[in-house]
Amino acid sequence: MTQADQRKPLRSFGLLVGAIFGVISIWPWVFHGEHIRIWAFVPAGILVAFALLFPTGLKPIFKLWMALGRGLGWFNTRVILALGFYGMFTPIGMVMGLLGKDPMTRKFDPNETTYRVRRPLRSKQTMRQQF
Repeated sequence: MTQADQRKPLRSFGLLVGAIFGVISIWPWVFHGEHIRIWAFVPAGILVAFALLFPTGLKPIFKLWMALGRGLGWFNTRVILALGFYGMFTPIGMVMGLLGKDPMTRKFDPNETTYRVRRPLRSKQTMRQQF
């Protein structure tokens, strides 16, 4: 990878995150007439300046940012989705089981020879516009 190829994502990172911090810093001034948020304005200026003048200097910040993103991704996929699954689908399944509902017809019937569900034949016209 050439040096220019390495600088492009760092420059994009610096400009994008710097712009976001810039918007956060001037938001109260534009919409409420309050003071600019200095705590957001300083990082915005530093990130944009580094992105334009010395993008390789953003490498440690970029690595830290990506590590934070990986950590949040791990949290989202494991904890939040597990809570959603066990907090929503498990109670629904338990209630359906208590009510005797079986939408997939999984109950065993020793008198059945096959569990295939017969469907009526359809005409060729149904295949003309499938989507």
